[in-house]
Amino acid sequence: MKRILLLITVFAFTHISYAQLGQCTPNPTYADSAGGVYPLPYDSASSPYGGINLSACIGHAYQFVWQVVIPDTITLPTVGQVPLSNFSMATSGAISNLPIGLTYVCNPPNCSFNANTIGCIAIYGTVANTVTPKDYDLVISGTLVAAGFPFSFTFPNAQLYPGHYFLTVEPENSTTCYKVSTSEARTNNFFSDVNPNPISQLSNLLIFSKKDLSLKLSIQNINGAVIQSKNLKVMEGKNSFQLDASLWPNGVYLYKLEEEGAYTVGKIIVQH
Repeated sequence: MKRILLLITVFAFTHISYAQLGQCTPNPTYADSAGGVYPLPYDSASSPYGGINLSACIGHAYQFVWQVVIPDTITLPTVGQVPLSNFSMATSGAISNLPIGLTYVCNPPNCSFNANTIGCIAIYGTVANTVTPKDYDLVISGTLVAAGFPFSFTFPNAQLYPGHYFLTVEPENSTTCYKVSTSEARTNNFFSDVNPNPISQLSNLLIFSKKDLSLKLSIQNINGAVIQSKNLKVMEGKNSFQLDASLWPNGVYLYKLEEEGAYTVGKIIVQH
């Protein structure tokens, strides 16, 4: 349960960060995490829930945030465990294969992450209409200073962090292309949004699915207590489910949609 709540907090934090494109804030929930860039790269064996879970749609604002956790030691292949001082990357050009129209920003702004700190990287912008819709395999490149020596380092890394960061670019007229919103949630199979949001009394949970699905919907308050849970039958295309928040106290809620092997989280605000 603790891991589930942590992941919900992480996803919610990522969605909330959309409110300010081109900015990110380090997430303190990663304080006890092992060193790395989170979410980890997608790898079917070691990290099946990793990777970039938000598609970028041509002509629509986009942002995705990585959290960067820098430990004080690192285990290097053929070398073993050595003290780590810093990981740094250029403030431009250090993420390869970014579609035209997207760039990135770091916190700290100089993209230099010291040992025993948490930072973040946000890729953001609007994908140009000249970009071909497909999967773009992103790679982060920088320099590690370990045992007093600089080493070129890429992430994903075949020895330490295998996998891929595939950023899916979809056509502008795709059924899952909507403006960036704190309530959006995506997986490879479906896109969802809550509209209107904030909610006064009634709202609609909209799910745009690539195929027929059975989903589990759960809604939690900010303290992690589940206030509603139900199973949803989703058909290919557009689906709408009514949400009744008339008895919910004002505040922030998280909704979680689960399918076999994947889930995603969005935010709901209630204001009576």
